[in-house]
Amino acid sequence: MVAENAEKAYDENKKLRGKLNGAKKAIINSKEQITLAEKKKIKEEKIIDIEPIKKEKLYWFEKFRWFTSSDVNIIIGGKDAKTNEYKSGETTV
Repeated sequence: MVAENAEKAYDENKKLRGKLNGAKKAIINSKEQITLAEKKKIKEEKIIDIEPIKKEKLYWFEKFRWFTSSDVNIIIGGKDAKTNEYKSGETTV
């Protein structure tokens, strides 16, 4: 009877040691996954921090070739034959 109890205790101890090793490996694996997730989060935060470039609003005459004269008038010319013939009432350029 004593031998049987000792054998049961030995087998249970052996089983628990195996579970302990598995638990240690799981803890190490979890820590590695946490560090990888933190690194990924930091990279994503860096990407999010970059603000997109906003396009400036174009004035209507910026579709054409233009400049300002010495007496501060805007001189406008077409970029091609079609825009040279453009009339202010037309909707497409």
